[in-house]
Amino acid sequence: MKKTCASLFTGGGIADLGFVAAGLEHAWGLELDAPTAEVANANIGNVKCMNILDANPYKFEAVDFLHASPVCKAFSNANINRGERQLDKDCALKVCEFIKVLKPQYFSLENVEAYGKSEAFGYIQETLNSLGYWSNWQVVNAADYGVPQSRRRLILRAVKDGFIPSLPAKEKHVGWYDAIADLLPNLPDTELAEWQIKRLPQEIKDSVLIGDMSGSFDFTVRKKDQPSGVLTETNCSRVNQVPRAFLVHPTDQRTMPVIDALSPSFTLTTNQGGNRIKALLIENTGARSDRALYIREAGEPCWTIRAMGQDGHWHRANALLEHGRIVALDFHCLARLQSIPDDYIWADNKLITNTKIIGNAYPTLMAEKITRNLCNLI
Repeated sequence: MKKTCASLFTGGGIADLGFVAAGLEHAWGLELDAPTAEVANANIGNVKCMNILDANPYKFEAVDFLHASPVCKAFSNANINRGERQLDKDCALKVCEFIKVLKPQYFSLENVEAYGKSEAFGYIQETLNSLGYWSNWQVVNAADYGVPQSRRRLILRAVKDGFIPSLPAKEKHVGWYDAIADLLPNLPDTELAEWQIKRLPQEIKDSVLIGDMSGSFDFTVRKKDQPSGVLTETNCSRVNQVPRAFLVHPTDQRTMPVIDALSPSFTLTTNQGGNRIKALLIENTGARSDRALYIREAGEPCWTIRAMGQDGHWHRANALLEHGRIVALDFHCLARLQSIPDDYIWADNKLITNTKIIGNAYPTLMAEKITRNLCNLI
């Protein structure tokens, strides 16, 4: 008989799909947001839509493995007003109630790094210790477990009256390009906005020329940046006069012809050793910010995908491809970067719901590998 699993703060059931892939049988979930719960039910079933503070643990089926991903908005670096709230403490105390009543053999929790310094997290640790659980928590990067995204998360693992296994061995990172390469040909063409061009790092000058397509080109030369940063769910307005991106020969910009988006291009390279750059992922969010622009080469994981409220803002990024195309990533690409299965059933005509599910997710592949290891399902 399979071991059973359940989740608190289920979201869209993204992590639950990982638990099932690890070999567990899904029993139930609990999610506050109605549209999100509806999507979760379409994918994993038996997700109850209600506030956890109103839930009676005695009315829920006991399971072998219980997981919680408490709301992290108050602790996120993307929240300028971050700070622990009474609601966070109350939710943590409710998680403690579920642990006390259901007494699962295994328990896990996922959240942002800052959650580890909260009183709420302390309540959960104290409860586990008082009930005889062996527990351990670490900050883990999803990219180390096959997710094509740099996503550092606090992961707590606990076993009732048993030792905690070591985390699975780290794996070679998967680049964003390989993760979505088959989706790129069908993505809509776009152009770099003026604010993006202004904030491209100086080092990009070996590979990309920017012109205004007016016939008298005033080119600024740009090159690639080092990996860093966070992709947030912030929209930006398109400008009326949007410059285009061009590729030039990597070793002689004075004599080689400029190549526009309608012509075959030279391979993206740098002059430093001729290293090949297959494509660049360029941030298309944060137009009002003066921080450095976030850029990733093809072989690097994407930056962290985050959710920023319920106002319709969502992650945006452009990919500068090998043949001069600039494309805008859609939410299907973002789902891939969270390792969400392609057959996931999304909400019809509810972009806000879909992108919120993606931004708040505990990546499926990460959840699968960590849970399989914890529950001894290898």
